[in-house]
Amino acid sequence: MRKHNIGQQAIRRRLTPSKAIRVRAQKRQLNTSGRTRDMVRPVLRPTTGLTVDYREVYIIYMGEMRQGKGEDLKVDQDLQLHHSILSSVLGSDKAAADSILYSYKHGFSGFAAILTSAHAELISGLPGVAHVVPNRILSLHTTRSWDFLQLDPDPVNGLLSMSRSGDGSIIGVLDTGIWPESRSFRDDYMGEVPSLWRGVCQEGEEFNRSNCNRKIIGARWYIKGYEAEFGKLNTSNTIEFLSARDAVGHGTHTSSTAAGALVKDASFMGLAQGIARGGASSARVAVYKVCWATGGCSSADILAAFDDAIHDGVDVLSVSLGSSPPLSAYVDDVLSVGSFHAVARGITVVCSAGNSGPYSQTGQALYRGKHMEKYYPIVYAEDIANSNADDFDARGCDAGSLNSSLAKGSVIVCFQTRQQRSAIVALKTPDVAAPGVNILASWSPASLSTPDTGPLDFKIESGTSMSCPHVSAIVALLKSIHPSWSPAAIKSALITSASIKDEYNQYVVAEGAPHKQADPFDYGGGHVNPNKAVDPGLIYDMKQSDYMQFLCSMGYNDSAVSFMAQHQTACSNASWSQTDLNLPSITVPDLKEELTVSRTVTNVGAATSIYTAIVEAPPGVSVRIHPPVLAFNSTARELEFQVTLHARLRVQGRYSFGSLTWEDGLHKVE
Repeated sequence: MRKHNIGQQAIRRRLTPSKAIRVRAQKRQLNTSGRTRDMVRPVLRPTTGLTVDYREVYIIYMGEMRQGKGEDLKVDQDLQLHHSILSSVLGSDKAAADSILYSYKHGFSGFAAILTSAHAELISGLPGVAHVVPNRILSLHTTRSWDFLQLDPDPVNGLLSMSRSGDGSIIGVLDTGIWPESRSFRDDYMGEVPSLWRGVCQEGEEFNRSNCNRKIIGARWYIKGYEAEFGKLNTSNTIEFLSARDAVGHGTHTSSTAAGALVKDASFMGLAQGIARGGASSARVAVYKVCWATGGCSSADILAAFDDAIHDGVDVLSVSLGSSPPLSAYVDDVLSVGSFHAVARGITVVCSAGNSGPYSQTGQALYRGKHMEKYYPIVYAEDIANSNADDFDARGCDAGSLNSSLAKGSVIVCFQTRQQRSAIVALKTPDVAAPGVNILASWSPASLSTPDTGPLDFKIESGTSMSCPHVSAIVALLKSIHPSWSPAAIKSALITSASIKDEYNQYVVAEGAPHKQADPFDYGGGHVNPNKAVDPGLIYDMKQSDYMQFLCSMGYNDSAVSFMAQHQTACSNASWSQTDLNLPSITVPDLKEELTVSRTVTNVGAATSIYTAIVEAPPGVSVRIHPPVLAFNSTARELEFQVTLHARLRVQGRYSFGSLTWEDGLHKVE
């Protein structure tokens, strides 16, 4: 278990905890690829002298699909229910048909429709409706990396050989589409499409069924949410295709990074020349085009893609996109909702951590200078604290801790680490770091050409978007070897096997000036180590009920949580806290006295194994492990242990870090 994080503040993750794997780029240079867009635009805009009701896209979420026999019947019933709700509110079947954009009916129930705010509010109070949220526009998170990760195809006992380079795994990519003619997507020597695949090859502009093959086995595109926000897309005056064809290049790049075939003599204008290959070069690709060249990615479209991907039968979802801070609550965020339902069906979701920051909910620390219009006096938070306020609360500028009259008109200095505290205290971000700088991969020639060379089919890109497909490929390889592992098990294996040292056995250094030794808020569990992840020894596994209890601990009520799983969930267990989520890490803000946290590990190695706890205590904190030795056998594959943390010194508003490692002579589970 890597790093107990003890300190004053917590961070909030954009993704549903322990479901989607959040990835940060491991990089050696500053990356400033721009802010994401996060706006909702009305379909109708008022003009002077006219009163017009705003109509915009809303997502009506109705929770988990009912499971069991007769799935087609349940889908039909849900479709009828969605239309009947709209008909009753809008007054006619025609109005309902004109309003609805998507009916979500595979992984979960709900729909997206164009509504006024009054209609949306009315629907939110109807029985069976969990949440109604406005559509959001998300943005993309914009070699030799596989050699760096030591994924060599030659060793017989290596991960690539053991997994047959991901043969049999299907990676779904939510992005800008794909350029199917790229050499990276040839299907030479590939076998038949997996028999469980239920997807389609959706035709459209300059894309027909023949563009799919045994490598690109599925393609869909989603534009209803986008066009509801921005109007009909006119492809005559912009480079874009009303199909799964990629006009941007981003989706082609991420898809080929994850699962591209071997391409000899690949380069970008002579740079990085060599053999280009995806990490899981024998895996299949399913394309879900949700992002468009002129306006980002609609959350209504994204949720529809999640719904279809669950139905189609993907093994992994690679999602290199996201919204800008401030981030939505878990139950209102489409990436969280989509990930929750995908993970419930055994699909591992890998998401990029984003390139913007620093903001209160980001994992990166890229300086963003702000223009100041005027000067203000600076005061230290503890100097204007209320008389009854705790010092830590005041230093962190907690609500109610400062004297409002003294604070007015001043710039207040709050001592916090760069991830500002939030409601979620038990998590650190990102989960792992992976290569993301100067990655050569296939590109769309529609978006890149030069007078000297003409269209280019490879490009070098940087960002967490490039890190995400690296991890997606590794997940596909692990899934090929361990098909029964849950998404939480795969995530645990990646985190506990990751390295906090570089290839020269030196501790990783965080970016910025002055340089500092990186910590878990920079790299999560560390730099991903694929070959070690295949045999982690122990895993921290989780079930859907664990996620439900986590949501309960965050303050969501029984009704909101029960909707997500379509079964009754009682949030009355007052003893369950956010720190009880069975993660391979422990994060505790404001440790003032003592706290005991429980974890359960599952032995996935030799049936008879004995593990001993090795503790590196955080400065100012004593750590006690009970029991200090875990003895596994054929009847005891899961064992629980407790970690008791006792604060000996105040750490003055910052985190301190330590580690717990379980060792059996063969494995180090950190």
